[in-house]
Amino acid sequence: MKKFLFIFLVLFTSKAHTQINDASKSFFKGPYVGGAIGYTKFNNRFNNPMYSDDWYVLDQNLKGFNLLDLKKTVITGTISAGNNWIFNKNYLLGVEAEISSGHNQKWNSPKYGGVWTPQLQENINYIANFRLKAGSIYEDKSLFYLTLGPTIADAKYRAFHSLDNGNTDWPISINKKVYGLNYGVGVERQIEDKGSMKLEYILTNLDSASKPYPNLAGSGCFYTDCRGPSWKTKISSIRIGYNYHF
Repeated sequence: MKKFLFIFLVLFTSKAHTQINDASKSFFKGPYVGGAIGYTKFNNRFNNPMYSDDWYVLDQNLKGFNLLDLKKTVITGTISAGNNWIFNKNYLLGVEAEISSGHNQKWNSPKYGGVWTPQLQENINYIANFRLKAGSIYEDKSLFYLTLGPTIADAKYRAFHSLDNGNTDWPISINKKVYGLNYGVGVERQIEDKGSMKLEYILTNLDSASKPYPNLAGSGCFYTDCRGPSWKTKISSIRIGYNYHF
């Protein structure tokens, strides 16, 4: 699907500079701001490249890798701003920037050995998307479009085990900006002189983040090859919102 969206947007853009015309009466032309509420699913895969007994995840799959999917569905909010250009009367090319709220979740393993509990945590503070939008206008009031662009998210991932005495041992924490790609489809309908409603389905794939297992002193790698766990987050969202066109 990503390849199809990319090819579509490239072809759409290549024709725009030769077909722009006077579309001053188009409702969708020009700058706009908007907001949306989303039903959003976060799927974070934790990959733990250790064998036999380990203190992060106790369940092993085939090939000897520990995999665990942390899944959570939440309601998110989004604010956006963008600008559209109209060409060949009914075709639209636009750019948009938006920022969405994130989420946090954690997973606790059953207590192991009667004394400690492996735990995983994920915290996405915010997600910022920058999108190229291309679409077609139907009967002057409806817009159908595809969208594609880069993503940046403020993420924090943690893995550790907690002891009965309240202490934590061998923690791994990653706090960084994670980049990725967002793409999707949408429809927008004019409902008043300067206002429109929109419905979108957006997928976001964030790049993986990893960190070596620490040694007992906490000053180096536990393994000579500095292997460590990794996290990879995928997000899907169905959103309904409102745009105000200037």
